[in-house]
Amino acid sequence: MKNIHYKSLIKIAVVAVIACLAVIYFNTIIDLISLFLNVSFPLILGAIMAFILDIPLRRLESIYFPKSQNKWIKRTRRPVCIVLAFVVLALIILLIVWIVIPEMISCFQFIAEAFPPLFEHATQWLSGNFENVPMIQNMLDTINVDWDALFSNIMSGFVSGAGGVFSSVFNTLISIVNGVVQTFIAFIFAIYIVANKEKLKRQATHLMEAYMRPAWKNKIVSVLQLSNSTFSSYFAGQCIEALIFGTLCFIGMQIFRFPYSLTISILIGVTALIPLVGAFIGAAIGAVMILTVSPLQMLFFLIFIIVLQQIEGNMIFPRVVGTAVSLPGLWTLAAVTLGGGLFGILGIFICVPATSVLYQLVGTNMRKRLASQKKEASSSETASDDAKSPEEDT
Repeated sequence: MKNIHYKSLIKIAVVAVIACLAVIYFNTIIDLISLFLNVSFPLILGAIMAFILDIPLRRLESIYFPKSQNKWIKRTRRPVCIVLAFVVLALIILLIVWIVIPEMISCFQFIAEAFPPLFEHATQWLSGNFENVPMIQNMLDTINVDWDALFSNIMSGFVSGAGGVFSSVFNTLISIVNGVVQTFIAFIFAIYIVANKEKLKRQATHLMEAYMRPAWKNKIVSVLQLSNSTFSSYFAGQCIEALIFGTLCFIGMQIFRFPYSLTISILIGVTALIPLVGAFIGAAIGAVMILTVSPLQMLFFLIFIIVLQQIEGNMIFPRVVGTAVSLPGLWTLAAVTLGGGLFGILGIFICVPATSVLYQLVGTNMRKRLASQKKEASSSETASDDAKSPEEDT
């Protein structure tokens, strides 16, 4: 018992010393972590690309003559499926850009041209219908927008910004080349991972068996398996759910004859990949686009999207994504907010399944602890009853 007591004291002392050193050298530790992340960014990006690429890769390998025993087919299955996976992802991105971007540019150009006369018409309507309200009349009298000057200021801002960019063209080229090189390294690293994933898995297993206790190795393997299943189910489910949501949006917009049906449906389907808030972002942009055609149709469109979002959130999302991301809405919102604030769009995609993994691990550990506590309480009650029984017999 004394040895156990001393070991626990030593552990507490070591943790206290590490905590004190972390507080004292906090800035140095942060700088080292930042340096490590900057240096290893291509590898981290490549690992993320490999994980995303592995989702369609597994589907393609299950289609590419899975039961064939031909040596040539077995040898070419992985390379061919990797190429096909990259081609599919590239075609999807190009299709989205080709359909959505030109329509959005033309729409916002129309807004820039149509907004000044619409604004003037609105001010005239307010002035004619509220001529007996002095506060509104005074507010309308103070509004004097010189649209030519406004647009010229915007253009001059763009020109001055471009001048600043051209003045530092060398630094810009260096950053572009650096980004291209890092992306290329990440691309090669992702191909290497997906091409040798079974070998890498065996090497990692042998490494843990050689240098870790079996209990620690089993814990790490279980956490990695849970993370893999959660992230895979999350990304695959989100893609399927976004496809279904965009398709239903397109069908509904065709039925109600809303304008820009294909463009807005694709935009809403893409933004629906962002959990919890993505569909509303796409709906807001779509509402602005429909506003250029008819304000009344924009109102009906917003009602339609709200109804469709309720159907998607209560019927489609639970069935498609399932229990892989078993997060309450509060924790999902917290993960989206923190992930987006810290790491941008990429943080939103990663933090939600990561929070789900943490939520499941904490829940499992909590249930085990509560069960052990109940078991200890019941055993202590049984022991006390056994101790009282001889006295009762006497």
